[in-house]
Amino acid sequence: YTSDYIKNGIVSTTELLQREIGGFDFANFSYQTKATFQGMNGKYLLFLIDGERMAGEMDGNIDYSRINLSQIERIEIIRGASSVLYGSNAIGGIINFIYKKPTYNTETDAYLKYSAHNEIDADICISKKIKKFAVQSSFSYYNTDGYDLTPEDALSTTQYKMYHYNTRQYMSYQLNSSTSILANINAYYKRIFDGNPDFSPSD
Repeated sequence: YTSDYIKNGIVSTTELLQREIGGFDFANFSYQTKATFQGMNGKYLLFLIDGERMAGEMDGNIDYSRINLSQIERIEIIRGASSVLYGSNAIGGIINFIYKKPTYNTETDAYLKYSAHNEIDADICISKKIKKFAVQSSFSYYNTDGYDLTPEDALSTTQYKMYHYNTRQYMSYQLNSSTSILANINAYYKRIFDGNPDFSPSD
């Protein structure tokens, strides 16, 4: 369960996986974060949200910043090959993020983290449940001015300046004990500045 990690200052999904799962590693390569697990790269790992495959892979990796840790109730991990059920992406394993569902009449969660390089990580989530109807709204924001661990190399930057935000709207209605109607809307935006004034930012 992720709430205990957030209380201890871990608000990044990649940081949590890297810390708690042996053989998991993430590395920043300017524009994107790349994952490796027990020697295999990201294209052999399958990431799911509530059992549904995450789309938008680039060079075998999804944009891990789309996964908001504060909205996750728990993380289910299947180690080893599962390609028979899920295809070649699941040779290395499966990671399924189970999102929270509204359980109280009214509930509000929020956090704010600030660190070096003007790094800001903020999130707010409001949930409400009225009898058979439940609704949940969340918004998260991230910003960094970037940094370079190898300034002697003019052709590479460890982390470009960037910001992104995402929002999620979840609604459900319980028809009976075995049937419910769900609606889930997500929006995500990211902008990256590579430091070269001759090029426009990447969206």
